[in-house]
Amino acid sequence: MELRHLRYFVAVAEECNFRRASAILNVAQPALSVQVRQLEEEIGTLLFERGGRGVSLTAAGEVFLGYARQSLREAKSGVERARQAASGEIGHLNIGYSTASGLLVFPAVVPAFRREHPGVKLNFHSLLPSEQLSALASGHIDVGFGYLPFDRDGFDVEPLVGEELVAIIPAMHRLARERSISIKDLSGEPLILPDAGLMPKVRHLITNLFDLCDANLRVAYDAKHAINLLSFVGTGLGCALLPSYVLQIKLENVVYKPIDPPNLTLELAIVKRKDCRPPADRFFQLALREFKGLEDESPVAASLSVAAGGLRLLS
Repeated sequence: MELRHLRYFVAVAEECNFRRASAILNVAQPALSVQVRQLEEEIGTLLFERGGRGVSLTAAGEVFLGYARQSLREAKSGVERARQAASGEIGHLNIGYSTASGLLVFPAVVPAFRREHPGVKLNFHSLLPSEQLSALASGHIDVGFGYLPFDRDGFDVEPLVGEELVAIIPAMHRLARERSISIKDLSGEPLILPDAGLMPKVRHLITNLFDLCDANLRVAYDAKHAINLLSFVGTGLGCALLPSYVLQIKLENVVYKPIDPPNLTLELAIVKRKDCRPPADRFFQLALREFKGLEDESPVAASLSVAAGGLRLLS
């Protein structure tokens, strides 16, 4: 039994006439009669009572008509859903994220994507930037984020926002009243830094900056998460440096200070596989559209403008 058999049967049942049904279907009347007869033979019973001027449904035909219409509706719906899935209008999207992308990118991109593509279910996976490329390669996630540079082989990569380092100072520290902090000011100070194994690019940037300024880098503690690092600073264990996404996190007993030049910049980029599914490409393109207007801003200004209610640099 094929869909055409159902279409032919429904048309004849609704018109109660083979001639009119054949005209609607644009099928020759003899061919239509043969197709309906084949359907009856497959089912094993007559579906129509045939008279001189038309046809009428048998009891079996009346029962079958409801199921035939339902099958045709479901087939039509299935075709439409398949087309929507192929175009990225429906389906699911697995997004890898870390603290920076969650604070800087998601407030601008996620609501816009949900408005434009309500049929796509978003699944979020908390992963370190170092884990996201392997998750992309394996297909565990469709879109990820990370700091440049990294291997682009097989991936589409576009920078979204630049971030400068920000000094994080205990509220009672002698430097807390300064308008800005130089790296020399932090020379020899006990520092709490992001774990080198988990955030190697940020750690490398900090090391380079201290070398550039000929300052003494004194690491007192390593922290595996930004919240833990801020908590340590708040208790007075030391000062810290993090990219400017941290400005979006409010915490008592901690103040944020801009760093006097020289400073170095990290670029947060969005990444997808070149052979990605349509929802991933739509999310990727939307992110570029949302951030295009920020490309002329300074890194700290851009990071502050993409998340509503972000903290200002304290003075």
